[in-house]
Amino acid sequence: SDSKEGEHAQKEPLQVPEPTVEPPPKELQNAMRKLSEAKPQTMIEMMSFAGSMGNPLHNKMESQHITQVLDLAIKHDEREFEIIGEGTSAKAAEFVRVNISVASECHQSALSARQAVDKLTQEAIQALDKYRTELPEQLAVSPEANKQQIKTAYVNQQNIILCDADHAWTSSTLIQFKLNNLLLLAELQDALLALNIRTLPLTAINVERLALSLAQPVPGVLAETWDAMSDLALKRAHANALRQVKVLSEGMNNPKVELMKVATTSTASGQVLYDRVDSEGDTSGASLGTVSLKLARQFTFKVEAQ
Repeated sequence: SDSKEGEHAQKEPLQVPEPTVEPPPKELQNAMRKLSEAKPQTMIEMMSFAGSMGNPLHNKMESQHITQVLDLAIKHDEREFEIIGEGTSAKAAEFVRVNISVASECHQSALSARQAVDKLTQEAIQALDKYRTELPEQLAVSPEANKQQIKTAYVNQQNIILCDADHAWTSSTLIQFKLNNLLLLAELQDALLALNIRTLPLTAINVERLALSLAQPVPGVLAETWDAMSDLALKRAHANALRQVKVLSEGMNNPKVELMKVATTSTASGQVLYDRVDSEGDTSGASLGTVSLKLARQFTFKVEAQ
């Protein structure tokens, strides 16, 4: 009977317990899902690497492993964008700036060249007194350096010297005047040009010259208006950049956009791009014209999926 019992015992199959598989934690499942949606290739590489150590979903993972996977998933749900935003603003001109140049030539000394310019400059300032108003910084006078300059001209197919080395001293002054009543512009221009009482032939040689000339009037705005224009253009540049970020982050789950930095824009060679100011006006009497500002800034945004 003992031998029969031994044979029976040898024929009984071994009872191997079934392995228990614990489901992965909920937060790990969410992290893995996010990662597979955002970066499927990265997820495949992770699972291939984990295969050599056993499937991580079939074993109990420690908290630090879950944290690492979550951190990785979060990083793949964060993006950083550097966007160039542009903004513009424009205002009706509040005054027109008249640029007046007073210059002398062909003087034998620096002192006489400067004295001639100063005398005509004072006459111009007196003529402008009639048009003064309460505009801030309405008149600006900027004397320029005296210098020696030999003057030549091309006459009858040949170069002639109008001011030789002994008559080479020149001097000049720039006057800027702000006029806020365009209806008086033509009258002001005529009054200034009437101060040129002496005319010379173009070919006069070594004869002192003195003249007042006018440049194209330029529309302008007051400082407070300019500040408001700058603020508006910057707001529009930010809104322009923000719209671009929202387009680029489409597909992210409830993206949270955070502005990290604002900087000036540069060319490919590293030169800073400055704000562009355009002044356009019809100085025929219809209007003062407009002043427009265009600026560009580089915005850095961080976008995080929720």
